[in-house]
Amino acid sequence: MLLFRRLRGLIDWLWALVQPVLRFLGWLFVLITVIALVADYTAWQQDAETTISTLGGYWRDLSPASLAATEAYLDANGVGWLWAHLFAPLLALPVWLTLGLVAALFMFAGRTRDRLSIYAN
Repeated sequence: MLLFRRLRGLIDWLWALVQPVLRFLGWLFVLITVIALVADYTAWQQDAETTISTLGGYWRDLSPASLAATEAYLDANGVGWLWAHLFAPLLALPVWLTLGLVAALFMFAGRTRDRLSIYAN
């Protein structure tokens, strides 16, 4: 029982160190999400046509070789279905939506929880 309490205390201490990092990453992704949303909005205002930047489009613009290499790697290892049914649809989503969901996940994981003490008589 004493070992369990000490292990629980160590886990709580480590989690207290990780929570601020997760919240920081969540706010960082919120900032990137807002920047991507504003970039899409200003492009729409200037061109008068709806252009939504996708995650795959950003990846293709930043590093087309790594995008092609990732697809080729998955095809060569026999999991091409993973690219076709998981990665391709995710890369077709808008940047602000995907990064907003990632931000929400980080913020949810890093939230502070109040410890509830229940005493029964």
